[in-house]
Amino acid sequence: LYAAQRQQTEDMSSSAPSSRPCDEDCIARCERRRDDALQNNRWVKFLAAHLAKAGCSVGQDSIKCQCCEGDVLGGLQADGTLLLCANHLVAKVRVAACTGSASKSGPVN
Repeated sequence: LYAAQRQQTEDMSSSAPSSRPCDEDCIARCERRRDDALQNNRWVKFLAAHLAKAGCSVGQDSIKCQCCEGDVLGGLQADGTLLLCANHLVAKVRVAACTGSASKSGPVN
């Protein structure tokens, strides 16, 4: 299972992101998916719990959704927050991959 998830994540990171126009709805969708991953995805919950044990709190305040330019899905910012590029995360699986796991879910609007 882990190898399949890792391969799925590698496949997604090697392909160019699908971009869509970025507006308030796009950012709200990204935030809903982020919140869902934090609350329901067992891998994200596992990583968040262990990061918290190490003194690094992970939650809504440390994972930001915003519009991005270029072929990026997100990344770690200088201030320690995780950036999710709302206009490039068109599938729920990409949000999970960027927050710490990959699921077998397909595109979700």
